[in-house]
Amino acid sequence: MYTRFPQSDLADDAKILYERAGKPMEEWINEIAKNDTTVAEEIVK
Repeated sequence: MYTRFPQSDLADDAKILYERAGKPMEEWINEIAKNDTTVAEEIVK
């Protein structure tokens, strides 16, 4: 979707999900934590 409709409001989210597909949840959390500790803290709760 993100390549077919790059101007879509959902394009950025679709790209992130596509790139992370098949990765363990821990890896997702670690990637988020590198960029935003507030979000990571909420996930861990």
